[in-house]
Amino acid sequence: MNAEQPPTETSASGGRRALMVVAWLWVSLPFGYGLAQLIGTVAGLFTS
Repeated sequence: MNAEQPPTETSASGGRRALMVVAWLWVSLPFGYGLAQLIGTVAGLFTS
């Protein structure tokens, strides 16, 4: 009983993997920039 198993969700193709990388960058880069701006603004509130 050596049946071939269907591909699982974890085995992503190259195109899907590239799309996931672009999607993560699309979200994380603006988030990181906004977080850095927030930290700079909050730090500026405590320094005169």
